[in-house]
Amino acid sequence: MSLYSSPPPLHTADDDKPTLLVCWWITLFCATIILLRVAGRFVRSEKLFREDRTVTYAVIPLFVRMGLVHLVLLWGTNNAQFTWPLTETEKRHKSIASGLVIASRILYAAT
Repeated sequence: MSLYSSPPPLHTADDDKPTLLVCWWITLFCATIILLRVAGRFVRSEKLFREDRTVTYAVIPLFVRMGLVHLVLLWGTNNAQFTWPLTETEKRHKSIASGLVIASRILYAAT
């Protein structure tokens, strides 16, 4: 058993659409829960506390991260087995998406 395994087969954009749909659905569900919680506390106490503002600001990295994940799933990354030559645009998109993976992980921690 080696430290590194071989790359997975290349996924097309159509293969990733169910994953993308579920990711957006979960993101919207989380944002709805956050906003309902803040709205409920505002209705009860007629003011927003510091933790309410903090939780509301957490929606920003949540949606930015989902936007980055959207691009990563749409363009794919360099970690795949390619059976045909890629165009320069596809190579550029895959290298950008590979860099966006680390940014999305940082935003995950920020959320």
